[in-house]
Amino acid sequence: MGLEIKAKITSQGKADKYRYKTGPAAGLERAEIRVPKKETKALPYREHQYPVSIVLVIGQHEYDATLRFAKSQKSAWVSSVLENRDFQLIRALERGGFKICQYVRLRVAGNKIWVL
Repeated sequence: MGLEIKAKITSQGKADKYRYKTGPAAGLERAEIRVPKKETKALPYREHQYPVSIVLVIGQHEYDATLRFAKSQKSAWVSSVLENRDFQLIRALERGGFKICQYVRLRVAGNKIWVL
């Protein structure tokens, strides 16, 4: 059921400008799930077609998310905001028992990605 690839939960930075300013996540760091360059071939995108809408599965919960790419770096990441900017990735990861700086595996099946 899909390909598994390596990834890492990262912070956008420790400075205050990289923290949420308002809402339920105020004060928390902005998290991303970073995929190394060598693992990006398994991800659901085509040249010149990004960002890509995906369904991100963390534990028993599914979230509408965005997969982004930096063409110059050939790297990819899951954006820090979920579900039309109404929910933060850091909250979803915490709910699933994950934390910043943790290595994870992603199972990719089309536009659906599980965090393992």
